[in-house]
Amino acid sequence: MRKIFLFVFIFLFVYNIYNGQTQFTKGVNLTNWFQTQNIYEINFTKFTKDDFIYLKSIGCNVIRIPINFQAMVDVKNNYKVDDYLLFLLDKVCDWAEELKINIIIDNHPFRKDITNENYDKILIPIWKELSNHFKNRSHLIHYEILNEPHGISNFKWNKIQQNVLNETRKIDTTHSVIIGAANFNSYKDLDSLTIYNDKNIIYTFHFYEPFLFTHQGASWINPSMEKVKNIPFPYNEKKMYLDNSFSKTWIQSLFKRYKIEGTENYLNEMIDKISAFKKKNNVKLFCGEFGVLNFNVNKNDRNFWHKLVSENFTKNEIPWTVWDFNSDFGMFNSDQEINLELLELLNYKPINYVNQILDKCSIKIFSDFCENEVQPIKSTNLKNITFANEDKTEGEFSLKWENAEKYSTITFDFSPDKNLQNQANENAVVKFSMKFSHANTRIDLRFVDSKINSSDHAWRKNYSIESVNSNSWQKFEIPLNDFYETGCYENGKWYNPENKFDWSEIDKFEIVAEQESLIGKTILLDEIEISICN
Repeated sequence: MRKIFLFVFIFLFVYNIYNGQTQFTKGVNLTNWFQTQNIYEINFTKFTKDDFIYLKSIGCNVIRIPINFQAMVDVKNNYKVDDYLLFLLDKVCDWAEELKINIIIDNHPFRKDITNENYDKILIPIWKELSNHFKNRSHLIHYEILNEPHGISNFKWNKIQQNVLNETRKIDTTHSVIIGAANFNSYKDLDSLTIYNDKNIIYTFHFYEPFLFTHQGASWINPSMEKVKNIPFPYNEKKMYLDNSFSKTWIQSLFKRYKIEGTENYLNEMIDKISAFKKKNNVKLFCGEFGVLNFNVNKNDRNFWHKLVSENFTKNEIPWTVWDFNSDFGMFNSDQEINLELLELLNYKPINYVNQILDKCSIKIFSDFCENEVQPIKSTNLKNITFANEDKTEGEFSLKWENAEKYSTITFDFSPDKNLQNQANENAVVKFSMKFSHANTRIDLRFVDSKINSSDHAWRKNYSIESVNSNSWQKFEIPLNDFYETGCYENGKWYNPENKFDWSEIDKFEIVAEQESLIGKTILLDEIEISICN
């Protein structure tokens, strides 16, 4: 029986590959996760394995991960991808493979990054490294060469894309590669794409028609569309209004065309043309992005648009990933509750989203990465901090802090603020490991509470430690009740302590070069948590 099942699975997989079908059907973009300016800004616990389990439970079988690779490479070392980023992506791929969810590794730089004719000098070394790193992963992992190339002709972009594909295929011939047209992956430019003799190519496009509807309220558009609001879908003449400030702009041109473009018929026609490209060329086609900004729009109109577009894609056997899950285009209402009606209209199971239950014994702060409800690391100077995998106590990475000037800090910002009053009452301890390059090095630990009104201050409690030896790991357990009030420094002025520190409103935990300059010294830091249980 198992042999029969295996045979059927392999047959269907091969059949889909050679008959223009992808192995996934519908999914979501997990945005603002790896779309950062550097590795230190990555809030890794923004999404967890529990989120993947939830997405699997509602019927999602593909997750697109936008990643700003170009901001996390060593330009001077042939665009080498940061090892810490690869470590985090491996964890994501582990979750996906365990849960049998497809993952699209989407190279997603910021819009300001114009795609010039020498862009392959960046893309080739990045994708050679990525394909070499992921080549032994399962078929669930897919590569997307570049999100929304723009500022370049399709003729020039096709040459670049060909060069990148050729170099990638020298290393990895088995994983699917996703390619798209210039002009922001416009569906209108699909016919400009080169059709490759490679059954593991997936062609992609984005769909935000009509733009006046899907982007009403968008501040990043020029001119800003923040004043565009309540544009209906479908078109309803009685509800149409555009502020006079858009006179003689391209926004006004969209408004004038909306009687035609803001209709079901227009959207159906556009998707029919997209489908015709797929059928004519017998290729796999995928919509990487579609969605409606959740600002100035009527909820029912927004839901209906998603239903119309997703059903059209499904009817035409075009898989899709909606943009996005829980950000500005997301599946959540303004009250941050999952939009169950939208889920159902997208043919997902309408299951409530529940945040994971945290360990009541321990509040983890750092262990390979900043933990749940802790913002990415901040520092007086991030150049003094690296994620170090050559020396750690547990896991894969520790924090290395080098050459810090006096009063420099490493900050772990709680979001939302933490109520640690119970922990203080129950004699909780701050547990961590440190390794000092020099004996007798002195640093401070510091909790800072929240400034709750204009008359309040962000009061501090500190604890000073001194290394007893060098070049060996030391474990520390500091009771919260051993921290002492030191006051507050705010707007260039020092305030002496007034016994107003509040454990119920803790904004951040900091490591501080309070006692001395650390120039010429190195400190390694690992496994930070606040613990009640022994």
